[in-house]
Amino acid sequence: MQTVFEAAGGNDGLRRLADAWHRRVMADDVVAHAFSHGFHPQHVERLAAYWAEALGGPTTYSIPMVTRPPSSRCTAGTESTMKWIAVRLPASTRLWPMWD
Repeated sequence: MQTVFEAAGGNDGLRRLADAWHRRVMADDVVAHAFSHGFHPQHVERLAAYWAEALGGPTTYSIPMVTRPPSSRCTAGTESTMKWIAVRLPASTRLWPMWD
């Protein structure tokens, strides 16, 4: 049986999805407010890695948690967070479909 990660195109597919999601978020006057304080230059790559792990892919997001600030370590990569993402990711934004 194929994982959601595999069905989404693996790392490459989720990187494209994260890029498209981020572009649409930043172009939306309401949703972009969440990033009004700025964001990490590798936000898209980190988002793709987070989604990949949540959807059955490699653990490239949670393994290097030592280098992340404490605020991102408190929920990222936990089982409850991963379950939340897997269930709600498809309905989490009004900006779907993501792939261009």
